[in-house]
Amino acid sequence: MHGISIFPGMGYPLEDSLKYLEEASKRGFTRVFTSLHIPEADSALEYEAEAIAEKAASLGMELTADVSKGYMKKAESIGLKLHALRLDFGFSPEEIAELSNRDSFRIQLNASVLDERSLDRLLSIGLDPGNVEVCHNYYPRRDTGISWEFLNKRNDFFHTLGMKTMAFIPSLSGRRGPLFEGLPTVEAHRDIPPLVSAQHLMKGGTDLVLFGDAIASLEELDSLSGIRPDVARVPIRLLADEADASALLSGVHHNRLDPADYVIRSEESRLNKKSKVSPSNCIKRAAYSVTIDNNGYGRYEGELQIVKKDLPADPRVNVLGSSLYGRLLIDMLGPGDAFEFHILKDRM
Repeated sequence: MHGISIFPGMGYPLEDSLKYLEEASKRGFTRVFTSLHIPEADSALEYEAEAIAEKAASLGMELTADVSKGYMKKAESIGLKLHALRLDFGFSPEEIAELSNRDSFRIQLNASVLDERSLDRLLSIGLDPGNVEVCHNYYPRRDTGISWEFLNKRNDFFHTLGMKTMAFIPSLSGRRGPLFEGLPTVEAHRDIPPLVSAQHLMKGGTDLVLFGDAIASLEELDSLSGIRPDVARVPIRLLADEADASALLSGVHHNRLDPADYVIRSEESRLNKKSKVSPSNCIKRAAYSVTIDNNGYGRYEGELQIVKKDLPADPRVNVLGSSLYGRLLIDMLGPGDAFEFHILKDRM
């Protein structure tokens, strides 16, 4: 289950936003995040928010609105049909506890700053944990996102309380102003493909991944469709003259149970070899290159590898392309872990 973000009053044509909802819904996205208190939003915010909420409801998508204390009355006056209200700054503990006991919507708390002491205080004054979700921040300013390790630690804490966690990934094509630097939760995700950052969040215990930026490209939406926690989907850019390599890369692979130090070795690749592998592109193997052993390697012919460190050229090894974009996922592959390849459209 994944989500998108839409920002009324930020200059996006309403027609485009409504179409974006339709495209995301068609691809299995079920959640929508919006904010009702962006300082740069214009006077169209209320009208567009109403239209977006109505469209989301018609598609069966659940809408969460981010509000601060100063904008709470505006949110109530608009009368949006909401799944959840994300409470930003300005709310007292008593107000948060009271809102959590309403039946009309769930509340979301800020997972990036809510600590154990604050949560204990809220629980002691009547917070209903069964009506609470937690959602990390996104960080518009470059270099200010949190670390994956911090996110993982916070998520583990909230899971012990039975709370679902959410976090954001940036789009590389549809970045939101005024900075246009992407809206990630984790800083390391700011400039990498959403396919990778989404899976990296999931491996850090994030239950729901949302695009922070609007509007992500259809290709980016498609790349998230069908990803699953038990199989890492690794992007690869093929060399220009290896356009036919998809047959060699297809299917699910498993890292060997006796993992090599320098490479990821596909357990199945030699067994799945369908034809002779002739020498081609026997060039230097830069870190995160994807290679296949050719017939010069004898019984190893057909072995598929992902290189984890720079290795020299070998006339017995063909370089198919690069999975450098997927390094965060590759570095986490352990013994027996499953992976598959997602071929990017652009070539090396």
